[in-house]
Amino acid sequence: DGIMLTNRRGIITYVSGLGSYLYRQLGYSEELIGQPISRLDTADKALVEHAFSHPEPFEEEFMEGERIWLRKVIPIRSPLWRMPAPLDRFRRSGFGERQVRSVMILIHDATATRRKVEEQLVRQAMVQEIHHRVKNNLQTVASLLRIQSRRTQDEATQRALTDATNRILSVAVVHEFLSQHEQHINLRNVAQRIVHQVRNSVLNPQQEIRFMVGGDSIFLPAQQTTMVALVLNELLLNALEHGFGERPVGTIDISFSATGDDVQLTVRDDGAGLPKDFNLEQANSLGLTIVQTIVRQDLKGDVQLRRGDDGQTEAIVQFRKAQPERFG
Repeated sequence: DGIMLTNRRGIITYVSGLGSYLYRQLGYSEELIGQPISRLDTADKALVEHAFSHPEPFEEEFMEGERIWLRKVIPIRSPLWRMPAPLDRFRRSGFGERQVRSVMILIHDATATRRKVEEQLVRQAMVQEIHHRVKNNLQTVASLLRIQSRRTQDEATQRALTDATNRILSVAVVHEFLSQHEQHINLRNVAQRIVHQVRNSVLNPQQEIRFMVGGDSIFLPAQQTTMVALVLNELLLNALEHGFGERPVGTIDISFSATGDDVQLTVRDDGAGLPKDFNLEQANSLGLTIVQTIVRQDLKGDVQLRRGDDGQTEAIVQFRKAQPERFG
């Protein structure tokens, strides 16, 4: 910070080298020491007067020309020497009451910092708007697929269009969180939104399937969250189609757990269960193929689909959190 000192008469008694440099940026190239502070067409004179009348440190920010200056104003108290009265036997010192004799102003040029912050805010607003528009565009595409699905009589085609709609909406969920400035997203919150979408678009109104979401709160970056959202969507669709079919009631339990950087997603249902000869690698299902591809290629993890000890079907996805990028 630049430093400037003034006395009670408003005369500048000291200016540091950096202080002189800062004032030269405002056009004051002459020697300032010995000059009255009133000659400066800046906020300094008013600040000094305030410091003498209200002797407490304070801080102010002003635009000086095209620059943003942050000033810390510090009143400096010092005792006034006076000769003790001859008959004052009890006075031990010749110093009187401490009063404000001078004012120190610390000047910091905050222009670059503030402009950098403003630029970051502008960039954040632009990124937020982009994610918001992407979400809206994805929802528009999903709406068009719904229209096409309703006009199609073939059940297989309807199923394919409905599945595609849910995949698109799963990605839209992530962009919705990103549009709210959430750079790292809670998987449980994403799961709740995907469950809501699946319940409204796929679940038969005659069925009473209960969805439960629990476990640890795990925050992941956008790209990993998008992949997990797609995997979860496919596992839910697979459970509803193959686990329950026309069954009237059931439960699907979704849970997240984390140990260090290792993340586990478990989707458990009490539906029909897996066939005894089930082999995930040989499963003839587009949804499960998508799950395996995303988990192994994008999440660099592992997926299992097995029958639990209680007969329930368990889909277990394990992967490691993405490490933040490091720039050398």
